[in-house]
Amino acid sequence: MFCPKCKKFLQPPRTWIRAELESKELLTFCIKRLKNLSKVRLVNAEFVWTEPHSKRIKLKLNVQKEVLNGEKLEQAYIAEYVVTDADHMCESCSRVQANPNQWVAAVQLWQHFSHGRSFFYLEQLILKHDAHVRAIKIKQMDEGIDFFFSSQSHALKFLEFVRKVVPTKSCTDKQLVSHDTKSNDYNYKHTFSVEICPVCREDLVCLPPKVAVGLGNFGPLVLCAKVIAFIQAACGIYIVLDVESVSSEVNVGGSKYALADVQVACVSDFGNVYAYDFAAENWLGPIEGLDIDSFSDCGCVIHLGNGSMFVMWVENPFGNKELVFRDNKLMKMPAVSIFESLLVFDVSYNEIPSLNGVSKVSSTLKELYVSKNEVTKMEELDHLYNLHVLELGSN
Repeated sequence: MFCPKCKKFLQPPRTWIRAELESKELLTFCIKRLKNLSKVRLVNAEFVWTEPHSKRIKLKLNVQKEVLNGEKLEQAYIAEYVVTDADHMCESCSRVQANPNQWVAAVQLWQHFSHGRSFFYLEQLILKHDAHVRAIKIKQMDEGIDFFFSSQSHALKFLEFVRKVVPTKSCTDKQLVSHDTKSNDYNYKHTFSVEICPVCREDLVCLPPKVAVGLGNFGPLVLCAKVIAFIQAACGIYIVLDVESVSSEVNVGGSKYALADVQVACVSDFGNVYAYDFAAENWLGPIEGLDIDSFSDCGCVIHLGNGSMFVMWVENPFGNKELVFRDNKLMKMPAVSIFESLLVFDVSYNEIPSLNGVSKVSSTLKELYVSKNEVTKMEELDHLYNLHVLELGSN
């Protein structure tokens, strides 16, 4: 029997297997259907070409058998199969045919954010890898898309793909559909709600106090440099003019760190004698000259003339209600924070509130998942990172 909907063949009693015409899977399936094949030795088997619309499958088989005094007789014959598909469909296709809206498992993808850049990126990956081919229905919703599947295993496979390409946070639920008291069988509808991390590339992320402490007192403000299955935090380029060590070196995660005062100058400002204003939430006075005093925890690897990653901060950009850290004191932000390389931390998206298993910081690339509930709203932080540079004066 052949299901014309999903192109599967029935392997009795209830198993349906997918096999293309003249494939190894179909050849194996047809040979197993032959009777009395155990009495002879199969030497060779191959397909004989037939018209696709003829509903016929032909195999040419070469078999051997010992007949007398060790003598072997080899013979070739043609086995013909008739494909029947009239009024026969697999169980899942029959259910869909009766009610197209009937589904067993649903995956709800959400990103509660205005631009949804990560969501659009995920859509392209789904189309590229054909991860949605087993979905019986796709429905667009506000701030997301729902994928409906006829099997829970298909939904779990799709969910596994999503988790590999974007940082997510998910929860599951099930609803009882029917119950057979005699056989004690239960039929459920499963729902997987998947929330995509709202942090996108070049977003400023504010880590909550517990997360910052769990990462080795790093932060609390980091920049998102890349979003794939994890989030990479980084920052732009300054030239180091002077380095003065403040503390001795410490070994964290196999890497050396040291706190240092660093004097830097923006690369784009070299040869420019103008003064600049940096516009954020409020106007600040002009910064005289090109030198800026900063600090860095990479004092042991930063030297004169090196290029460094940087972030330009503004004093108290969030207000007293946004950043309250140790001893309930507002954390003082420097003019520039310097990072020598990309720093990515091992923080599970689902374990951010508890920080289980997170004890130290490593410069090795690891996974960082940031919860929406644990991050300051990006809309309130846009004015900090998207600084407008206005030129004051002229030739």
